Amino acid sequence: MAVTMLTPTQLPPADDPGSATGRWRPAALQGAGRKLAPWLAVKVILIVLVMAGALGVWPAFVADTAISVAVIAYGWRMARRKPA
Repeated sequence: MAVTMLTPTQLPPADDPGSATGRWRPAALQGAGRKLAPWLAVKVILIVLVMAGALGVWPAFVADTAISVAVIAYGWRMARRKPA
């Protein structure tokens, strides 16, 4: 069975200032980097503690889950907050 391509074949290059992706991609990557860095730092610290034998795997898993839930809850609360 043949598959029909639904996307246009002539897309503007990403560095074209008139293209949709050219405008939002740098801002999205910068925002994701700022939000991702602390999360990765926590993961790295927990991995180092497990590898050094200072923390067990299950306690690290529980701590990681608790920290992730707290961060998601805080972000959700901030997103729902009404502007002053």
